[in-house]
Amino acid sequence: IHDSHPGYVLPDLPPGPSTPWPDHIVCFGDHFGRTLDRASPYWKGRWSVGGHPWLQAHASQAGGDPDIGVVLFGQYDRPVQQRIRDLAAEVRHALPGDVSVVIKPHPREADCEAFYASALDAGVQLAGPRDDSYALLGRCKVAVSVFSTIAVEALAFPCRSAVVRSPYWSEPIVDLVDQGLLDPVEDAADIVELATARGEGRDRGDVAADLFGVGDPELDFERLIEDCQAALCPRGP
Repeated sequence: IHDSHPGYVLPDLPPGPSTPWPDHIVCFGDHFGRTLDRASPYWKGRWSVGGHPWLQAHASQAGGDPDIGVVLFGQYDRPVQQRIRDLAAEVRHALPGDVSVVIKPHPREADCEAFYASALDAGVQLAGPRDDSYALLGRCKVAVSVFSTIAVEALAFPCRSAVVRSPYWSEPIVDLVDQGLLDPVEDAADIVELATARGEGRDRGDVAADLFGVGDPELDFERLIEDCQAALCPRGP
C-alpha cells in the first residue's frame, strides 16, 4: 500500500487519533509480509497470507504455446499511455507479421481507439479496457508495463514480465528487478529481444507461491477475525 493507494484500506478521514488503523493485514503471499516486517517492527506477527484465488485460477490454466507475442499494459497516467502507444507501434514494426502485439488499456482509460490510433494503424491490436488481464497473461510470451502491479502479477504466469525503466517504480518492482525476476527494458529493441528469444515459458512455481500463496492452505478468515478480536478485548477470568 503506497502513497497513491491509501483509499484501498482506509476511509477518507483527516489524520488524527480518530483515523482507523488495521490491527492485522492479509497479504497475497509471504513476500509482501516480509516487506511489512522490513518497513516496521509493528507488523511482526500482525499479517497472514490470504493468497490470490482469482489469479491462481487463471495461472493454473496457463501453459502451452502462447498465441500472443507481446501485450503492453496501459495505465491511467498520460505519460505512461503515450509511452505504451509509441512502444507498441515500434515493436509492431520490428516483429514479424505473424507475431501479434496487443495493447491492454487500463479500465479507466477513455477513448482508447482514438488515443491509440497511431499504434492501431501500425497493426497493433487493441484489447477491451475491461478484458481480463490474467487471461491475456496466460496467452502471451512477453508482458510489458511501466509501474503497474500487473508486472508483479505476471510472475505467476509462464510469460516474461518486462518493466519499462521509470523513476516511479514501486519498492516491490525494484526488488524483483534486482532479483532478476522482472526484465527491465529501455526501448522497443529490448522488448523485441525478449519476444524473439528461444526457449519455453518459465516455471515460476516457487515465485508464485512466495508472491501469491499458491499451494498454501486456504485462510480461515472467520477464525482470524475471532483471534484478532480476542487479542484486542481479552476476556477476564
